[in-house]
Amino acid sequence: QSLRCWMPPRSVTRSRSSRGSGICPRGPLLLSRPLVAGWPRTLPVEPAMRAVVLNGADATSTVVDDLCAEVERQLAAKQDAVRTFHLKDFSIGHCLGEFDCWVKTPGRCRIHDEGQEIERAVHDADLLVLVTPVSFGGYGAQLKKVIDRLIPLITPFFEKRADLTHHQHRYERLPRFVG
Repeated sequence: QSLRCWMPPRSVTRSRSSRGSGICPRGPLLLSRPLVAGWPRTLPVEPAMRAVVLNGADATSTVVDDLCAEVERQLAAKQDAVRTFHLKDFSIGHCLGEFDCWVKTPGRCRIHDEGQEIERAVHDADLLVLVTPVSFGGYGAQLKKVIDRLIPLITPFFEKRADLTHHQHRYERLPRFVG
């Protein structure tokens, strides 16, 4: 599937306009000069943007729940799909630390519970948002369990990026991360 979009070459000057006859990834264009030969061109449609929100609030954190609701509302206005996991409502086991997800069953956690659903959602997401109360200078216990369970998304191998050592990604892309 593709969109027809009037996209002039870089040599043609253009200015943004709120009016236009078509949908264009960079917004409708108002041209100050005529188009050159070979235009318009056909561009691929961008896939739907998906956001996952992990709410690590415990049963007493009403402020964090309110913050999460506001984050959801603002994301819904910008993203095509927003999926929120209120972690206090899920039965998620602790990571056993045996690294079977790296060695025996690469990319799959051996614990079969609701944590696997969250792992799949994070894998498919374009944006990951973490909302949590701060406990002892870090994130809450519910969110810690889920973060530990996301280890199958990386490999046991390391690589240098920007003079830092990181695990290699198991998959081509991971979601952008906001905390």
